[in-house]
Amino acid sequence: MYIKRVQVEHGVFNAVVVGEFELALAQSQFIELLDEAVQNGATKVLIDGHQITGNPSGFQRFLYGEF
Repeated sequence: MYIKRVQVEHGVFNAVVVGEFELALAQSQFIELLDEAVQNGATKVLIDGHQITGNPSGFQRFLYGEF
């Protein structure tokens, strides 16, 4: 997984993430995105994950949601 594009407009931080889903990487990138959103003064965050591939297990989905 990697961050393809980041854009901030009208207080909305918009990131596009693409590639194969990996839980540990997804968690670390989420923290990076939130830090960057704060640094840019965003009040809302939108992460587009339509281009993420893979088939995470139900448990991995739960862990990521819980994170």
